[in-house]
Amino acid sequence: MNHALIFSCKLKVGVRGGGAHRIATVLREHGWDVEVIDYAAYWPLELLKELVKSRIHKGTVFIGFSTFFNHWTSDLDKFSEWIKQKYPNVKTVIGGQSVALTPAKHIEYWVDSFGENAILELIKSFSGNATEPIKYDLSSFGSKKLIKSLHSYPAYPLKSYKVIMEKRDYLESWEWVGTEFSRGCKFSCDFCNFPILGVKGDYSRDQEDFEYEMKYNYDNFGITNYLVADETFNDRVEKIQKFADVAEKLEFKPFFSGFIRADLMIAKPESLDHLKRLNFLGHYYGIESFNHDTAKVVGKGMHPDKLKEGLLDAKNYFLKDSFYRGTISLIVGLPHETIKTLEETEKWMIENWKDQSALVFPLDIDDLELSANTLSNDSKISRDYSKYGYRKMDESITKERFETFSKPIFEGGYSGWQPGIAIYGNTGLIWENDHMNWFDSRRISDKMNRSLVINNPLGAWDLAESSLLTRKKLTDLSETNKFITDDIVHIGEKEIRLVVYNYIRKKLSK
Repeated sequence: MNHALIFSCKLKVGVRGGGAHRIATVLREHGWDVEVIDYAAYWPLELLKELVKSRIHKGTVFIGFSTFFNHWTSDLDKFSEWIKQKYPNVKTVIGGQSVALTPAKHIEYWVDSFGENAILELIKSFSGNATEPIKYDLSSFGSKKLIKSLHSYPAYPLKSYKVIMEKRDYLESWEWVGTEFSRGCKFSCDFCNFPILGVKGDYSRDQEDFEYEMKYNYDNFGITNYLVADETFNDRVEKIQKFADVAEKLEFKPFFSGFIRADLMIAKPESLDHLKRLNFLGHYYGIESFNHDTAKVVGKGMHPDKLKEGLLDAKNYFLKDSFYRGTISLIVGLPHETIKTLEETEKWMIENWKDQSALVFPLDIDDLELSANTLSNDSKISRDYSKYGYRKMDESITKERFETFSKPIFEGGYSGWQPGIAIYGNTGLIWENDHMNWFDSRRISDKMNRSLVINNPLGAWDLAESSLLTRKKLTDLSETNKFITDDIVHIGEKEIRLVVYNYIRKKLSK
């Protein structure tokens, strides 16, 4: 039997890397033996080597790495180099969204975006059974073997998006698991670089496929909590109803958290009942801006007054008899946004949203002179930023000033078993417009986060981290509030070490 190992390289521990397990599921359906190794960025280098030595055999075809938005570490680079030196006949493959920006140096094959169909073609070529040459995109990497799956081997829409975990994954009942209902977004917002935009029609997975995954995870692991990867879950009322009908018949009550488009929810009030029936009550609202001129430019035209009223009405509706967690996400630096309008937004949030959560991000624009052909999709603003009033800042900006603002939050590793420092590719435009610049956007977003996050509940994405801290299933999710620290959700070194160490111990004792 053909064999492969896939290392999940996600730097955030709260939820397992879904991409690695999804690809493993697909390959197993085609007769492969595939083992996933989670938390790879946290493993000591020598233990990664020990695991490979214990698993690799004559049937091993490739060793894969699954990244999460370019997550990579210096030790993973050393590890992949060691694999090629120690096992030169074993292929190395890396995959993930915008994988071409991942600063890995010792990988042979690169699979960008949703990779189910691409990996199936790739394994045919490994065995010499390919019916046609692999469609590599040489415009991005030159001679490197990069597959742009979105264009060459699209993996949407699919009838099944299920992820089947195994006993050797050592999943705990308190964990949150990633899941998908559909791929793509019906909208095409100007700032967005998600890979599949402007989707027409309902291309969500089959009800039976969803039901099977829910029952399998509950029966085998006791899993009930899910983070949903869909770019816009509530794009169609019929879609919500379709899955709510399944969830209501289950013998247990799952809970879902993910992206909800607020203006659609408000415009389609009948969707609220279906969201409640499905227990999809962790809502991440990409509001971006409460300034009407700004919202209209980026494709979100509902008047801010109606939007605010609708958000408060929805919050009150869900909180009547359910646990609900709403996170409002904002972007600092969008067109027409000023310091004054942001101050007004901050004031409204403090007065009306303090029992929920917020996240504020600086605007990132891709510099296509640096990143051309590496991303699955470039935002409309990145493609023509001058049209939106942006200019590239003067080249006299010092390197030191830039590095002060661009230092990654996560630097990885713990004393005694440090797996290496996180490293990132950077192709962002250092921009300015008539109201602020790249550096201002970072200062303002940091200030707003400090103002809005302190004493607020954890956000819709952070519920998984609170489960990790307690290592128990949180049925009364209101107790998650006690895990807030100064300005960001913080998971202690002790808790991460315990979870990862126990996982490593089980993997190595197999």
